[in-house]
Amino acid sequence: MEECKYYIISNNLSGSGREYRTVIRILKMFKKSDIPYKAYMTKYKGHARFLAGKITKDIAPDREIHIIVLGGDGTVNEVLNGIVDLSKVILSVYPTGSGNDFIRGLRIKRTPEEFFEAVTGEKEPFSIDLGKIYFADGTSHLFGISTGIGMDALVCRKAGNSLLKPILNKLNAGKLTYILLTIETLFTMRYVQCDIAYTLLSESGEVTYQKLHLDRMIYMAVLNAYAEGGGVKMAPGAKMNDNLFNICGAHGMTRIRGFMTLPSLARGNHKGKRGIHTDETYSFTLKTSSPMVVHTDGEDMGERDYMHVECLFDAIRMV
Repeated sequence: MEECKYYIISNNLSGSGREYRTVIRILKMFKKSDIPYKAYMTKYKGHARFLAGKITKDIAPDREIHIIVLGGDGTVNEVLNGIVDLSKVILSVYPTGSGNDFIRGLRIKRTPEEFFEAVTGEKEPFSIDLGKIYFADGTSHLFGISTGIGMDALVCRKAGNSLLKPILNKLNAGKLTYILLTIETLFTMRYVQCDIAYTLLSESGEVTYQKLHLDRMIYMAVLNAYAEGGGVKMAPGAKMNDNLFNICGAHGMTRIRGFMTLPSLARGNHKGKRGIHTDETYSFTLKTSSPMVVHTDGEDMGERDYMHVECLFDAIRMV
């Protein structure tokens, strides 16, 4: 009997279940083929991480396997953090969530049929970077899209608890949740003092260090992909395979001015605007005057006043 190579982790409730038919279509393609596979359906928050850990630690610990994620950005993040050895895994993702910034960051769009053909057609894998965030209590977490502190993280927390989001998702208007919550959060959140330090690499290869104090910090995001929050282009030039992060933060402005910059942020032409700080780095540290909410790929990491982020070059292969 041929050894199983493909392991499918499916979140049928991502996007409030509106993509359930797509998941079924892809699963039927595998079922009709002669390809050995195993499929697992998530049943609760954190289950995808448990399944990825079980597959890579207990079921197939000593061989290369292909994990296929049918879900949203949260499911992808759980899988990345569950995999025991990233070097032994090829990852494929078909997005069925409300944000889908992970696949958006790769600039890939396929039909379910095209996805199946690419995944099973022995296509040559490509590598992408991942980020790893470290906190003061010694804990750490991987991310594929971005991590952030302040307004964007607080919006993610509110969206996760929003009664409106599932309704808007079903109407294919999930982005409206983030727009409304961003405006509300901007005018109600507290600002903090912030110190950041990060590494710069010149074209000649010279390493330097940038240290800055930011007054009235609203948010600071470290991005591996070019967009977060369902397509907000915070780092329009970012690539997921360039061994660099893009940082984007807002500080030192009134709430009204912050509101006026939101359209520029959504369009991705905010670079150079007063109060907006952008740069590129592969190592970033932040310390705030008081704790603020932190997210990784939209997942709530609690309230923190310190974080250190490292870029993991070519961390995982994908098809």
